[in-house]
Amino acid sequence: IREGAKYSQDDVDDAQRSIFALRVFSSVRIDRRGEGKVVDLAITLQRGRITTWSAGVGLMSGTLRRVGSDETNSVPQWDVHVSGAYENRNALGGLRQLRLEERPRLIFLREFPGIVPPKLGNLISAKFEQPATLEARTTFFSSAAWDVGPDPYRGFFRHDIAIKAGFRRSFWRRRFTASVA
Repeated sequence: IREGAKYSQDDVDDAQRSIFALRVFSSVRIDRRGEGKVVDLAITLQRGRITTWSAGVGLMSGTLRRVGSDETNSVPQWDVHVSGAYENRNALGGLRQLRLEERPRLIFLREFPGIVPPKLGNLISAKFEQPATLEARTTFFSSAAWDVGPDPYRGFFRHDIAIKAGFRRSFWRRRFTASVA
């Protein structure tokens, strides 16, 4: 909200949602102070947890694999995995977000629940986001993933590397989001 702008409760609500969407604050409250032509807005923020560690165990049946730029196919495999992740929502200051995850897996190359001797696999991923890039509501994002394991169709051991970078911005009170990557 720009200083001197005409007061609008819709703009205040939109600003509150945008601040909360940074995922750094556990509560965001914007209160109007004063009456008349000029009012002040008081923002009360409660900082949430900045760093988190998580671990888990999971079962995934089937996976979608990108074949081309606009098509995916379902892979007849399932896996049992453990996962560990670290997330920092203020990495290097400036509300930059960093997430690192590792997922060792036992991969079964048949449709669930077909049992065959499992193959070892691993998925390592990293995600980074920099809010307020170019302007206040545009976020720069990047991600990288390294997927190691058996090819589901040909049986050989493969290394898939995926890298993505781009910009994301929400419009119309966060109802529409556009990305260029």
